[in-house]
Amino acid sequence: MVTASGDSTARIWDTATGALVGPSLVHQATVLTVGYSPDGERIVTTSDDLMVQIWDAATGYLLTALKHNSRVTSATFSSDGAWIVTATGDGGLRWDDTLRLWDISTGKQLPLSLEYPGRVVSAALSPDGKRVITLNQDRTARIWNAVTGKALAQPLDQGGVTSVAFSPSASWS
Repeated sequence: MVTASGDSTARIWDTATGALVGPSLVHQATVLTVGYSPDGERIVTTSDDLMVQIWDAATGYLLTALKHNSRVTSATFSSDGAWIVTATGDGGLRWDDTLRLWDISTGKQLPLSLEYPGRVVSAALSPDGKRVITLNQDRTARIWNAVTGKALAQPLDQGGVTSVAFSPSASWS
């Protein structure tokens, strides 16, 4: 398992023994979120240093660093591990948040950015990479077309959404 910490590190642990495995994954500020790629070979971390970093899970080697202009509230791998979707609080007077898709092999942002008012708490990509679901600070979920950036439905709210994820078998026609 991997943990995020206020001491600017993420750490990998052996769940059977409780022992640390490999070196700490170091940022310049508090590590906010962590996650594994679907194949378990990479780890993504976000930090108050405005960086999203991708690490080799076996060696702790830093593979890619993605610089943002504001705090990243969520970073999640696509089901094939080729992309990462990030949600950031781009700040300013409007406090708009932006979702960005990143190509892991190049570290480049893909052309699509989805923007709407409100703070994004979490985001996830559908298994086929064609949809993005977001959780907004107003506790509603929204589903977007990842290719066009268009909303696919009205905001989803059943008493205040607190988390979002796609089923591994999710599909659309």
